[in-house]
Amino acid sequence: MDQERKDISRRQFLAGAAALSSAPIIASCSGDGKMPLSSNVQGQNQGAPSAKPQAGCMAKRAYGNTGLMVSILGFGGGTKFAALSDPAGRYASLDAALAGGVNYFDTCVEYGTAATLGNYFSAATCPVTRDQVIIVDKLNARDYTGAKTSFLSELAKLKTSYVDVLLMHNIASGDDITTFAAATGAWTFLKEAKAAGTARFIGFSSMDNTAGGGNLVTWINSTMAPDVCTLAMNITGYGNMKNTAAPAARVKGMGVACIKTLLGVVGAAHPIAACFGGLLSLKDAAGGNLVSTLIVGHDGVGFASGAAEVTANCATMNQLYPCTGVLASNNNPYNYDELERSAKSLAGPHALPWARPDFKDNGKPYIWS
Repeated sequence: MDQERKDISRRQFLAGAAALSSAPIIASCSGDGKMPLSSNVQGQNQGAPSAKPQAGCMAKRAYGNTGLMVSILGFGGGTKFAALSDPAGRYASLDAALAGGVNYFDTCVEYGTAATLGNYFSAATCPVTRDQVIIVDKLNARDYTGAKTSFLSELAKLKTSYVDVLLMHNIASGDDITTFAAATGAWTFLKEAKAAGTARFIGFSSMDNTAGGGNLVTWINSTMAPDVCTLAMNITGYGNMKNTAAPAARVKGMGVACIKTLLGVVGAAHPIAACFGGLLSLKDAAGGNLVSTLIVGHDGVGFASGAAEVTANCATMNQLYPCTGVLASNNNPYNYDELERSAKSLAGPHALPWARPDFKDNGKPYIWS
């Protein structure tokens, strides 16, 4: 009987999410503005944002001890976003993200999308001020000079004097994390950027739980004291970040963002809502949320456009955690442990393409956002 009730609840949830994703975007529940939706959100194809889309409402969570409140869906600025070669398509996706309540926007040196974000958020037509969005940038360089040079270039492209979060990108096995804190290491530059206010918070991203010849917990517990981390986590349990790096980070008060939520996992047996809901249901040792936000890329494959995909995912999040102004209620019917048992067979390079060292995306080495 209990299982029958769960199945009915999930069917009702999916029906509601489908209805929301096909509905027009409605007025903001944040009360921050009265502007109409931009023509990009309404479907016209313009080369630049020309009218102010209305900022929407989405559930937000504390991002560790940073004081930031981040939307539970983060906007991935990686290769999927870059695949939208038409500037109008990129702007439309950003319009849709803001209209859906997203405030967390992720990019990286190697993505090549910083200029798009900079042009969008600095435009007079942008519906939000700089302090209303959280911009996250990531650096590939492991040395001080390379990190500094890359970051200054990124700031110019982003057209901002600071980023909210600056990460060392894709820490992996083979990286010697003990050298990053040396005077010539990239972490030394990240600390200087934080002290100067050009990066409010610093940390790392990783898909590899064995990074640094040990594991990420070593770095998390070190004197380097990162503020946040971005980890590859999904309902397959691959990499075991859920039981290692993520809880260790939360004990230290770090904010945890997730990547690789969908790729190689989502399908008929595990719909997007389940992939989202399972991770967002996780709790830390103190009973708080283990995960703050799920960073997702949108290329529009299977949808009318990238913007349509963003809108659908925002609708799914709003079904899981309905947003009513400042507060959000919990309507999430998914249990992570149940989902992991059903998805465990996918936990490995045989099913997760991003886990393969030779995986290519659009002819290029795969970029994980």
